[in-house]
Amino acid sequence: MKWKGVDITAKGLIALTQPIPQTPQMRTEIYQIEGSDKSDVVELGYEPYTLPVKFAIFDPDTYLDSAMEFLRGSGALISDDDTTKYWNAQIIKSSKFERMMPSSKIRESVVEFFVKDPYRYKVGETDTTLTS
Repeated sequence: MKWKGVDITAKGLIALTQPIPQTPQMRTEIYQIEGSDKSDVVELGYEPYTLPVKFAIFDPDTYLDSAMEFLRGSGALISDDDTTKYWNAQIIKSSKFERMMPSSKIRESVVEFFVKDPYRYKVGETDTTLTS
């Protein structure tokens, strides 16, 4: 998995779960037409959604501070399941890195990536500007 163009293993992290592509819900408004049995539905666009990902850090003595700093902000999120596409995402919530078991050094945390638009984009694709 990559976040902001960096492979997470370079920060001492392992993704225990991968973000799952989903179809966002369409936001709508329904208008009842006065004096009629009809109604009208207006599509307002897609709902934003979150992608929860569980991370583990195996050497917290070495990587904990840099991993916590790394898992902030916004950028491109690329899943190991499909490395050809990415989401524009922002981290909105993360739990503490807690020990998996009391005697273990391994710690885990759940991070929520907020996806404000419903699209995934092709990796390496450049933007095109159309003019008339």
